[in-house]
Amino acid sequence: MPKRRKRANGTGSISHKKGRARPRYARLPAGYTINGKEVRQDIGFFKTYKEAEEALDKYMGLTDIKTFADVYEYYKTTNEYTKISKNSQQRYENAFKEYKPIHNKNMIDIRYTQLQKVLDDMVIRGYDKKVNGVMTHQEYSKDHLEKVKLVATKVYKIALQDGLVTENIASLIQVGGVKQKNKKQIFTKEEITKLRESIPYNPHARHILVMCFTGMRTTEYRNLTRDSINFETNTITNFGIKTNEGKSRTMFIHPQIKNMLMDLCIESKSGVLAEVDGKATTYDKKFYDKIYYLALKKAGVKRKTPYTCRYTFATIAYQSGVSEVAIQRLMGHTDFKITEQSYIQDLSDFVYEELQKFNVSS
Repeated sequence: MPKRRKRANGTGSISHKKGRARPRYARLPAGYTINGKEVRQDIGFFKTYKEAEEALDKYMGLTDIKTFADVYEYYKTTNEYTKISKNSQQRYENAFKEYKPIHNKNMIDIRYTQLQKVLDDMVIRGYDKKVNGVMTHQEYSKDHLEKVKLVATKVYKIALQDGLVTENIASLIQVGGVKQKNKKQIFTKEEITKLRESIPYNPHARHILVMCFTGMRTTEYRNLTRDSINFETNTITNFGIKTNEGKSRTMFIHPQIKNMLMDLCIESKSGVLAEVDGKATTYDKKFYDKIYYLALKKAGVKRKTPYTCRYTFATIAYQSGVSEVAIQRLMGHTDFKITEQSYIQDLSDFVYEELQKFNVSS
C-alpha cells in the first residue's frame, strides 16, 4: 500500500495511537502565545484516518474545496477564467474531462503518476477523425497535450494557494505527442483591397492595414502612441517588445499607410491610436473583439488571427524583393546579427531603401 502523503503545512496533523479503539488522533496546527510558547488544540480521536481528516478539514474550513473537480469548478469562477474567450473555455472543459479518473479524488491524495497517466493514455490511444469522408486515426498534437497539462497546473496553483497541497506536481507532467505544424495564413491582395475600400464605413480597418504594413505584434500596435510617430522622418520608434532587437528597432512608414496614420493621430483622444470610444484598449482581447474581428466582419474578409498581419508583412515584403536581412531587422528578430555587424554599414538607410519595395499592387 502506498505511503499516505503528509498533510499540507498549516492544515493540522493526524497521528496514530496504538491500543485505542479510536486510534486516529487529530490536532490543529501549532499556534504561539505572546511569549513564544507553542500551543496546539486537540480535535479528538477517530476510528479511521478518513474520519479524522474530515473532522479536521471541517474545523479548518477546508471541506468546500477538496477534490480535483471542486478546485476546477472554483477556478471557473475566477476573473482569469471568465476573461478568456468562449472557445478557450470550451478547450479547458474538454481538457478537464480527460482527468475524469481523478475528478473525485482529494487533491492531497493525487499522485504525480496519476496525472502523468492521463496524458500518456491520450498519446497511446489517439483519436478518430473524418478526413475527406473517411474515418482515420490521428495522434494528439503536442500543442493539444500542453493545453491538457495547463488545466492541471491551473487547478494545482489554486490548491497550493489554499493549502490543499504542498507543491504543484502538475508542472512536472511530461508532454509527448506529435509536434504541430502551424498553417500560417496571410491576407491576400484582394482582402487588403476590401479592407482599404471599407474604410469610409469601417474606420477600424485602418488598424489592420497599419499592422499589415508594419509587421507589429498586437501588443506593440495596441500600445502605439502619437509620440512614437515622426512624419517628417517617416519613422516609428519606441514600440517594440520581447527581445532587445525587437525593442530597439525602427519601423519606416510606408506611403500606403501614411495618411491613415496621420488621421488616426488626429482622431486620437487618449494619445493611443487603437481606441474604442475615445479610450485606449487596455488588453489584447478587447482589441480583438472591439476592433480587429469587428473590422474584418464589416469588410467582408474571412476571420483570421491577428498574427496574420505579421505573416502578411513578412510574406509581401519577401515577395516584393525586400532582402532577408531587412525583413529580419523590421520584424525584430535576431538571426541576422553576424550579417548586420560584418556587412551592413548603415543599416537604417539600407532598411529604408529596401522597404520602398514593399508592394501589394503588382
